Amino acid sequence: MNDLQIPALHEPAIYQIQIHGILDESWGDYFGGQVVTDADGVVTTLCTPLMDQAALVGLVNRLNGMGLRLLAVEQMPIGKNCSKETTK
Repeated sequence: MNDLQIPALHEPAIYQIQIHGILDESWGDYFGGQVVTDADGVVTTLCTPLMDQAALVGLVNRLNGMGLRLLAVEQMPIGKNCSKETTK
């Protein structure tokens, strides 16, 4: 059984979002989080705290509006931060 707790939909949470494409670290300020691009320069991971699920939907809409393809969204368990390395 998993002991990690997931925040409720209406609670703040940290999200790890992977997109296909390259964003440099300066986009972290725009999205309010940390931006890491994998070594191959194909996948960018955005790690950002968001107030609730509505804020997540807004962020996904912004990414879509920029023409970026969403690969994965993961809500991090309480007390766990995003990994600094991206998965391939």
